[in-house]
Amino acid sequence: MSKNPKEIKIEEQDFQYIIGESYSFLMAKVLSNCFCMNCLDGKAHTITAYDIFIDSSHGIILRGLCKDCNGKMGRYLKTGEALEELGRILEIREKYN
Repeated sequence: MSKNPKEIKIEEQDFQYIIGESYSFLMAKVLSNCFCMNCLDGKAHTITAYDIFIDSSHGIILRGLCKDCNGKMGRYLKTGEALEELGRILEIREKYN
């Protein structure tokens, strides 16, 4: 692994592995609770057609489109604080390096 971890794109099954048992619950809450810079109506919006990335601080970034306006949107999930999650993230990073 490099000394300077970069943002890497991962697959849905990798994300499921990182999150573990709470994946379904988390995704039900997260996907439909995003802020859209295009809609600017203060309401929660749903992200669709998203790609998943791990950033340099071991967080998860979802980048996709707003279901309502089709504008670009993203969602950041703070992960890697729990040792179990961090271990899985490091395994996935190694897989893509």
